[in-house]
Amino acid sequence: MRREKQLTFLERVLQAFHEGRIAEFTREFANIPGPLVLAEMARAFYCELNGLTSLDPFILPAPGDAVREISRRVEWELFKDFQLKARSLQLVEMIVGRDPKKASIDKVISSIVEGYQDIDALLLSASQQRKARAGASFEIRDSRSKRWAERGICGVF
Repeated sequence: MRREKQLTFLERVLQAFHEGRIAEFTREFANIPGPLVLAEMARAFYCELNGLTSLDPFILPAPGDAVREISRRVEWELFKDFQLKARSLQLVEMIVGRDPKKASIDKVISSIVEGYQDIDALLLSASQQRKARAGASFEIRDSRSKRWAERGICGVF
């Protein structure tokens, strides 16, 4: 499924590039949702996928497993998809450029060699972003659990 998503996205990238709309297309995918938004998206997706209306720990057979599944798998997959789109488009602009008429193998090679430090910085930033996301995801789940426990509510993770 992930490979199919990538191919569909690749087809859209190529179309935007050949139509001279890569800058506009890049802006469309530039922002990766923050940790709270990703957490909510993952929770909603998990509930929909499993036919749940709530993540009430007294109803779920294994609430800890649900939290782990949401945080480690669902949220992680959503994040990777957003990051793939945002970062790959940044690389396309860095390496190939925005103008299809000026694109060539010489341009690609020159951009890689001359822009290596910028490419390296972008990839390092992506790596650091992934590490920070994992920590933020855990902190969100942990803080929600504590907040609800303090109020005597055990509803949604």
